[in-house]
Amino acid sequence: MLFRSDIFLKVLRLPQTSRHRKINFEWESMEKDLVFWVDRDNDTLLLNSRYRKDLLHGLPGSATDVPAIKCLLFILAQDAFRSERIGGRIRQQLKLANMMLREAVKRERKGD
Repeated sequence: MLFRSDIFLKVLRLPQTSRHRKINFEWESMEKDLVFWVDRDNDTLLLNSRYRKDLLHGLPGSATDVPAIKCLLFILAQDAFRSERIGGRIRQQLKLANMMLREAVKRERKGD
């Protein structure tokens, strides 16, 4: 089954509103301790491009790559997009998620 981005985008709706909020995903260069981060001003989940090759397991990248990871990150980051600012609790959740994902990617790279 092919990944359909139109279905993916329909799911990315904040549950508290009927308003569709399109969240973009962009790969960009970031510090190595970040796997992702939230850019609230641009409604974007930023993914660290240094981990893209490892996450894709050698497959070519595309606009619809790593859909499971993008879905999980969207769920994880909902509070950050809903809130007026990223406060201490949300920042700690995002840092913890980054630490866990970074370790998972390292282990995957090693074949553990």
